[in-house]
Order: sequence, then structure tokens, then C-alpha cells
Amino acid sequence: MNPWLAAYQALFLPAVGGAVAGRMLALGRGQTLREGAAELRQRLGAADAEAAARVGAGGLWLHAASVGEIAGAAALLRALGPERKALITTSTVAGRDGARKLPQTAAAVLAPMDLLPAVRRFLDGYRPRALIVLETELWPATLAACASRGVPFALANARLTARSFPRYRWIRPLLAPCLARAAFFRRGVL
Repeated sequence: MNPWLAAYQALFLPAVGGAVAGRMLALGRGQTLREGAAELRQRLGAADAEAAARVGAGGLWLHAASVGEIAGAAALLRALGPERKALITTSTVAGRDGARKLPQTAAAVLAPMDLLPAVRRFLDGYRPRALIVLETELWPATLAACASRGVPFALANARLTARSFPRYRWIRPLLAPCLARAAFFRRGVL
């Protein structure tokens, strides 16, 4: 494993846990933990058997961060044809709920946390043929797990602003090995 990815994995859970704990202290449990047990299972990569059956092994996986990217997912699915059904993951509950309304959605679930065990569990449960990422946020463990499983991934509608460029340069050693395995990049397609 890339040593940068190993360090990222070691720091990810404490960072997320610390952020959640801090938010709970500041805002209270109700404002912080709005997701229920089903959402937590999705975040941990558990596949819903019914959803996995609708998607079927070898299905297309689209990831759209939230409601804003769902329009791009709808346009992409229309371009692929009415018979193309997809598993759509989002980072937000509102995005997931919006994805469920698309006619070509076989299933819509929350994306697994960017931890290798969660992503591997997700890949085992849904067995996607390919991943298309419709957002700028890059998840190194997800991309690394896809690459190691032979699941090609593409970045569609990717963009990098002048403001975010310095941050991405700082984590280049972490992202470069993942991005080198991308099957396709397309900017401004959706």
C-alpha cells in the first residue's frame, strides 16, 4: 500500500470522529446525528440485498456528491440510453433522495466512508463494473480500492480552481497514484 494512503487511512477515522464529537459538543446530538441506523450501515459500506439485486453484478456506479450533481447524473444517464440503469451514491441524504427520483436509478445509497474496509465491503456487496465520479472531491481509498479490484473509474465534469490548487498540490503524493489509474478524465461534460 502507498505509504501516503496508509497514513491517510490512519488519520481519517480519528479526524472524522473528532469532528463529529466537536459538533456534538457545540450543537448537541440531535443537530449532529440526523442520520439513522440504515444510513450508518450505508456509510460503513453495507449493501442492501434488495438494492444490490436491482443493480445486479456488473452494474454502473455513479457518484454525485449532493443534489447539485444529481442533474449531471440525470444528463449522463439520458445520454447512455433509457435501458441503462445505475447505482448512484451521494455524500448527502438529500442527494440520495433526489437520486431515487431519477427514472434510471436502480438504487441510490449513501457513499461509503473513505476507509478501505468500508469501500471493500461496498464493492463486495454491489460488484460494480465501473465508477463514474461526478464531483471534484476525490476519495483516495475509494479510488485505490477500485483500482485494486479492477473496477475502472472515470472523472466526469472534473474541475480544479486556482483557490483549491495549492491544497491538491499538498496531497499530490496521496492522489497521484490513484489518478494515474483513472480510465478517463472529462472536464465540463455535464
